[in-house]
Amino acid sequence: MSFNSWARAQTVPITLTIPSGSVCNANAFATGVKNLVVTGYGATLNASWLAGAGIIEKTYNNSRVATVRAGATSVTLLNPRQSSLFRVGSWAVLAGLDTQGEGYPPNQAFFEYVKITAINAATGEITFSNPIVNSYKSTWPHYRPPVNPDDDTGGPATLFALNTNWDTSVTYQGMTINLGSRQAYATGRSATFTDVTFNCSGSAGLAPTQNLNITLNNVIHPCQMEVDKLVNNFTINGGTFGQLLFQSSSGANVFTMNNAAVGSITAHRKKPSSQIAGSERSTSGLCISAERKRYRATIATSEPLRIRRAGRWITTSQKNTP
Repeated sequence: MSFNSWARAQTVPITLTIPSGSVCNANAFATGVKNLVVTGYGATLNASWLAGAGIIEKTYNNSRVATVRAGATSVTLLNPRQSSLFRVGSWAVLAGLDTQGEGYPPNQAFFEYVKITAINAATGEITFSNPIVNSYKSTWPHYRPPVNPDDDTGGPATLFALNTNWDTSVTYQGMTINLGSRQAYATGRSATFTDVTFNCSGSAGLAPTQNLNITLNNVIHPCQMEVDKLVNNFTINGGTFGQLLFQSSSGANVFTMNNAAVGSITAHRKKPSSQIAGSERSTSGLCISAERKRYRATIATSEPLRIRRAGRWITTSQKNTP
């Protein structure tokens, strides 16, 4: 029996210890494991798929919902028969206002992870454990993907079902993770990396994506880190990073950085292809366009962090020198 087959069947937290000096080839070994800590100080892991799976971006895996205001504790599906897509105790993504029109996962201007506590199959009402943070409109536009028309990237207020493997908590401690020419993903409810060194170059780095919470503690990451879509809470504590690239509207609802050294931060927003005039250009340097997001940062830089909020630039008073 493989480690993954055994671990998926466990109901208690699991700690996997990799001895110092070991080199392990173990891609996707954590997928489907509910609660896993991998500790490997002095060990090397050759892997790029480090956690679970997220949205299935197809028309049959989500449901449009009626317009709903922030503070509500439930939504109503426009088609009550689609309530069978969801189950009590599972997580889903409530999202809307597609800003890209294609790609995976969907790039929504507004999104949040919700845990389902009740389902009324007759009315299509889906109830959540907590009030929602954002308002969502059923009248927001929908852009049909140009390549795969059966894909559904949302746009109008939508409730996306999540793969059952998304509800996972994974922690990596102490090891070196070799990526070669690949990006790495740790999709899931919670992902934590502590004292981890990523052996990477160019754009082949860790790409936070589809996380409720992802935390990096004292991580060494010399290459580009693309902060991908549907990240709710992204925290960096210490460490060294070559580049942080925010190129998606859903790159992080909340981004917190404390006492980390970063070579550069680049950010820009993507628009649906039907709205692009000319070529896309990124905003280089310490400029983050985040009208609806909250950013708290202490960055090793000789210049203050500039944040675009509510249509105007705000310059932070915090200034650090590397």
